[in-house]
Amino acid sequence: MTSGTCGARPAVTRIGIVASPLGGPKPSTILWLAAIGTWLAVGGPLVLRVLSPADRASALLAIPAWLVFGAAFVTFQMCEGRTPRRHSLALLAVQTVCGIAVSWLGTGRGVELALLVMTASQTPAVMPWRGSLVWIALQTAAITWPAAARMPLPWVLVVAGVQLGFQVFAVGVMQLAVREARAREELAAVNTELRAAHALAGENARLAERLRIARDLHDSLGHHLTALGLSLEVARHVADERAAPHVNAARDLTKLLLAEVRDVVSAMRDETPPDLEAALRSLARGVSEPRIHLDLADGLGAAVGDPERANAVLRCVQEVVTNALRHAQAANLWIEIARKPAGLQIHARDDGRGADEVRPGHGLGGMRERLEQAGGRLEIESAPGRGFTLTAFLPIAETPA
Repeated sequence: MTSGTCGARPAVTRIGIVASPLGGPKPSTILWLAAIGTWLAVGGPLVLRVLSPADRASALLAIPAWLVFGAAFVTFQMCEGRTPRRHSLALLAVQTVCGIAVSWLGTGRGVELALLVMTASQTPAVMPWRGSLVWIALQTAAITWPAAARMPLPWVLVVAGVQLGFQVFAVGVMQLAVREARAREELAAVNTELRAAHALAGENARLAERLRIARDLHDSLGHHLTALGLSLEVARHVADERAAPHVNAARDLTKLLLAEVRDVVSAMRDETPPDLEAALRSLARGVSEPRIHLDLADGLGAAVGDPERANAVLRCVQEVVTNALRHAQAANLWIEIARKPAGLQIHARDDGRGADEVRPGHGLGGMRERLEQAGGRLEIESAPGRGFTLTAFLPIAETPA
């Protein structure tokens, strides 16, 4: 699902991307509580200043800016990855302006710097490392500038250095989170590909073993039974009256056994329907996020019939899952495989960020080629904030009713 304008954005860095594998509170919960607690801690002194007649005017100006900052912060966290990049940048700009306003109108004790640290920590979600540095440098200059008029230059530099250091630290931590998220996505995608390959290898091994056994029965047991039948036929002509009935019975039994062996060999050579449902469910079980919802038609393996088309279906689903892991930033992925009068329809959609334009990469391109070679087709739809929808059709000569 290679996207257009959103395709070059970094991995999701909004608060809450990491699940807790060791139990206890999720990191997302801890970070949310920490962020809200920091925001409340900054606003507490502002609210108390309203009670002081001397500070009431500036506090009444600072409190709206503080409230707008909180609203912009929450909106950014809820919408990041699901809205165009310009919207995220606008929300960051609102937070910066409000944070600077609170700093100018605040207590003057430096606690307002925490708001700009919160803003700096969000910049890796929408811009590269250099862009984050420029952003926090502008923030630092804006909040340090008023102090330059009333403080000696060395102290101004110290204050600016402290402020810049906190923000750089926040950006660095979130950059590490970006890399860790990207690594987890790549690992999950590779795991999905390995599960698909394992499922295909298992089916191929099962079919190969059936063919080997059938070949051995035909070449070994069938040959010996044929030779035995010929020997008994010769013995029937030379046997005396007492042995003839027994020889005839042995000859008839040999013919019956040879016929049964041939029937077994023919049945084993017939291509049995692959266990496609089990392979697809195994593929889905290997992915924890996004959550995969499978809706499979009954008797899917029998409907597909030959292993080559089963391979095409499995590869299509694997590519859908892989692209959802790498690009969609979705919480859920719905995959439905339904039987139609002329074949199978694969319908997949997610609740991810979507994109203005979808530029198929190697994965989607290979899927389209695989389907078109089999006489099928592929349709793709996407829009910002509306996820990604894929519909594939694979014709089957005779779909059982």
